[in-house]
Amino acid sequence: MTKESAKPTAESVLDDALAVLHIGIASIRKQIQAIAAGKGGESKYDPASRIAHLAKQAGSIADSVRKAEAARAKRGSELDETRVLEWFLLQDSTKQGRFLRELAERSKKGSGLA
Repeated sequence: MTKESAKPTAESVLDDALAVLHIGIASIRKQIQAIAAGKGGESKYDPASRIAHLAKQAGSIADSVRKAEAARAKRGSELDETRVLEWFLLQDSTKQGRFLRELAERSKKGSGLA
């Protein structure tokens, strides 16, 4: 019998992607610093061209980071029934009772929430 692995959540995928992107930017930064210090090793390209190429790659990664963080912010701002229910179930019974009473009261008043 094989054990099924848990499906990754959207948050964990975003976390992993952002971690890899940050590693990439750090690596590019180190390469640029080495080239600027004259320790970049031999290459057929001049140092300025190499740095420009690496800067372009860093810009591309930075754009990907921005997109991933925007996706996280958008995802975090969206409430759906599942999130509300998960939140509700995390509350203690006293808070759950207050919440249900408030919903019942608003439903009687016709507030449109229930």
